[in-house]
Formats: sequence, structure tokens, C-alpha cells
Amino acid sequence: MQFQQIWKIFVFVLLIALTAFTNTNEGLDVIKSKKGFVFIFNDSLESFLLEIPGKKFASVDPDELIFSIDGQIIQFTVVPIKEFFIPNSSLDTLEQHFKFEVDFISKNHFSDLTKLKPKIHTTKSNRRAFFWELSLDVPPNDTSSETVVRQIYSTTNTEKFIIMLSSPITKANDYRKSKKKIIEALLNVQFSNNPYDVEKVRNYLKLK
Repeated sequence: MQFQQIWKIFVFVLLIALTAFTNTNEGLDVIKSKKGFVFIFNDSLESFLLEIPGKKFASVDPDELIFSIDGQIIQFTVVPIKEFFIPNSSLDTLEQHFKFEVDFISKNHFSDLTKLKPKIHTTKSNRRAFFWELSLDVPPNDTSSETVVRQIYSTTNTEKFIIMLSSPITKANDYRKSKKKIIEALLNVQFSNNPYDVEKVRNYLKLK
């Protein structure tokens, strides 16, 4: 049996072992890992988890799923597809959400973003992911390290949801590292039709 087949079987068995209908709560849980922090989003329809590398974690606004990792602000947005999906559209789900999001930004910030195009990636689970960014106008006399100079976004979709990670990049942030952190986290996202057992995931991470 080839290594790739063995690996797929291992991942499948691992996901079954870490999911259950006990020790679960709907919503987001954060668990410390050796590399950083594992974010587990449990929902009765579909669940997912992903890992973001880093050493220092802070909860900025848990109700809005906004956190800080090593000084970089990161927000999770989980959007039910039914909120924007238009049947029989020539655009697929991810493209429809991109248009939905860009139209919202344009309307609220009075910017013409009609020429904005996302970069396309492929996740480890063979789903498409989009990445795009906006550069913000900063006055020349603004020297504050906390000033936001870019806003970056990365999205992928499940059968039920759009998962979006967004991050306001300040002058104090390392742009390349911040961008890489957002993209790689989403490319390695894992999905489950059952909720994850948070305690089992926690115990598994302790053994790694």
C-alpha cells in the first residue's frame, strides 16, 4: 500500500477518534499546541478546526471571534451559505461570497473595488481558497506603529458555511509573516460532519 494511501487512512481514523457527541459545545474553543493555537469551531451542521502558529495569545473580542496572536489581530467570520447564495448563478459559492463581501466593503467604505480579484489556492482537503487584500490610504504625517495599512482576507467554504480569516495589518506587523500565517492556517483547515470532542483534541495535542 502506498504511503499516500496509508496517510489518508490515518487521517480518516484520527478524525473519527477526535469527534464525538460528548464533551462538545457549539461555538469556538481555543487550545494551546506546540506550534501555536488550535481553533475548534463546533456546530450541529458542520465543524472545523485549524491551527495558527504563535506564542502569545489574547482574546480581543470573543463575541466577535477577534483574537491577537503575537500582536497580530485575527478575526474569524463564519457565514451560513444560505445568507448570500443565489441559485442558478454563474458564480460558484466561493465566488458569490467574494462578490458579496466586496460589495459590502465598497458600500460601507465608498471605494470602487470592481477590479479587485482574489488569488486562488487549494487547501489540503482539495477545496478552493481565496486570498485578497486591500491597501489603505495613510496620511504621510501618521507615524503611529498601530496604524492599519492593509486589510487581508482568506476564505474557503464547506457544504454549509464560508470560513473567513481576516487581519488588519499595522505598521508594527511583519506583512509577509502575517500574510503567510493567515493563508497557511486556512489551507490546513480540517472538517467534520460531527462535532469535535474538545477534551480528546486537547489530550491528543499533549501527546504530540
